[in-house]
Parts: sequence; C-alpha cells; structure tokens
Amino acid sequence: MNCEKCGRGAVEVIRERRFLLFNEEDPVYEYGFCSKHWPDSDEGVRELMRDICSGEFDHECRYEMLRESVEQRPAIYLETPVSLDYEWLSDDEREDLQELAREVLAGDSE
Repeated sequence: MNCEKCGRGAVEVIRERRFLLFNEEDPVYEYGFCSKHWPDSDEGVRELMRDICSGEFDHECRYEMLRESVEQRPAIYLETPVSLDYEWLSDDEREDLQELAREVLAGDSE
C-alpha cells in the first residue's frame, strides 16, 4: 500500500467502514500514509479521518459508490435532491447523478 499523499510506501493505515442502505455488506476501505504524512497527535488523526470522510481522498471511489446507490434507489435522489448535497460533489456530478436517476426511473416504467 502506498501513501495517499506522496505515493511512498505506507506504514500507517486507516480503515473506513462504509454503510450503504441498500447493501447488507459492510465494505472496508483502507487508506495508507507514510511516516512523514501520518499525524503526530490524536487530533491530527481525527482531522485526517474527517478529510477522508469528506472525500479529500479517493474521490472516484466515493463517486462510484454514490452512483450505485442512485441506481438502486433513484426515486429518493429525485424526490429529495438534498440527498446529493455532499460538499465534495461538483455541480456537474450532481447533475449527472440526477440524470442517472431519471434514466433509471424511465427504464423501470417501460
């Protein structure tokens, strides 16, 4: 595993569990950091976890996971667009996800 910040070999790992409403599985994602980029304090580790949860790392993985969620439950994302109100999503990504939800619902009604 490589450091998320510099690409060198990682020596410290944070595991983040992701709970998806439509999926009973509990996937675990690992983020590695080298000794230079591992926080020195407990508060630093908490800040790093907040960065990971906010999408600073592994944006594509989080986006694909959200796409799967939209495909499984599209109506929720159209009825309450606030469901897509994640700070880490761009406006274009939000629009793409809403369009995906409309396409899935249109396909279900045929």
